[in-house]
Amino acid sequence: MPKVSEEYKEKKRNQILDSAMDCFAEKGYKNTTMDDIVKQSGMSKGALYNYFKSKEDIYLSLLERNTDRTFEYFQKGFTEAETATEKLRRLLSLYYQMDHTDQDWLGRQRVYLEFWIDASMNDELRQSMMIHSEKFIHFLKEIVEEGKEKGEFRKDIDSQMISEAFWAMNDGVRLHLLVSKDQYPFQKMHKLIDQLFLDLIKVT
Repeated sequence: MPKVSEEYKEKKRNQILDSAMDCFAEKGYKNTTMDDIVKQSGMSKGALYNYFKSKEDIYLSLLERNTDRTFEYFQKGFTEAETATEKLRRLLSLYYQMDHTDQDWLGRQRVYLEFWIDASMNDELRQSMMIHSEKFIHFLKEIVEEGKEKGEFRKDIDSQMISEAFWAMNDGVRLHLLVSKDQYPFQKMHKLIDQLFLDLIKVT
């Protein structure tokens, strides 16, 4: 049997993850079956199980991949010369500039929030989601800490708490968008939250 290259394995792995994301976005995480993912991917069930042992395994791998890509996207927008305030403004603007009417993006948000709820009832999944959440909190916390060290942000701000608060608000905005749809003022709400956030932490 010819040896399969790592590049080939990675390609197939991503094919499965992309297919799973399509299924999750269309049918919801709970209603999607492994058979649905097999059909969407065009691969055999045996081939799929060579890469992932379960639907949960696929979702967690998808979450990790999307997290890595998100941080790559964030970092590309930063330059070494930027202040912490500029980095924060750029990071915040990425959210209210998103096309909140894009159905693919909305599908990903539904899957993400649905899985959060499922994870609250499963200790193993809950731990995985907490690790995922901490990566985002730590990313923002480092920017806040940099601003405090350089005198841009208030020294008395709890960097951990303020970072957790921001992502909690971010999740809340997406939840309301999914329920209210085009009636929800997504971009205006994000701009308002971002301004409140900056006014809270900046040195006056």
